[in-house]
Amino acid sequence: MFDELNYYQILEVSPDASFSAIRQAYQDVLSLYENDDVVADAFFSETEKAQIIDTINKAFDVLYDKHKRAAYDRYCFPEQPRPLWGTGHNEDPEAKKKEAANTPIPLFKKDRPLNPKECLTQIKATAQTEEATAMSATLKQKETITGRDIRSYRRLLGLTVDKVYEITRIASSTIRQIENDEFDNLPPVIYLKSFLTAYAEILHLSPETLVNGYMANMQTQSQCTE
Repeated sequence: MFDELNYYQILEVSPDASFSAIRQAYQDVLSLYENDDVVADAFFSETEKAQIIDTINKAFDVLYDKHKRAAYDRYCFPEQPRPLWGTGHNEDPEAKKKEAANTPIPLFKKDRPLNPKECLTQIKATAQTEEATAMSATLKQKETITGRDIRSYRRLLGLTVDKVYEITRIASSTIRQIENDEFDNLPPVIYLKSFLTAYAEILHLSPETLVNGYMANMQTQSQCTE
């Protein structure tokens, strides 16, 4: 789908877009594919959606980093003497002021820092709702738990990947790899089990249930590919 597009086209921004515009575009584009109830589900398989999301994340990773973006611009626009949005090497004081205003700010900057205790209280309350309790019971009965199962339950609790990261400090990329069943990209099993245990605790699931279920999922999928 994105094979013939450059990173600016993928995020639907112009090459001279500000970092804040890129941040907003990234969030907008990503939301089209991360939600379970979007029209995209009718056109793409889970594997295809995972590949699209991975490409979108790569585009953002490059365009939201000043140095990576400068190198990318030199590759994409060799005829330009410098990146269209400016560089950090300009000695003009006024230009430096303008560039400072265009410097990236944290992706999910909030009016106030995330309060883990408050967030955990909200998660616990949601986990006690009838719908969440029913899904939790279903997961406990399953012999294998897939990444999609985990993602569906996380979303039911109103959790984003970034909130999980803020609370557990598990890298967002690792969380997505777990939820997308990207077994080849996951960390060694000893670390993976630790991450799953931490993840289970904030989801108010039995760590043993989640760890054993996901390990069984990995083993099943491995046998299917042999």
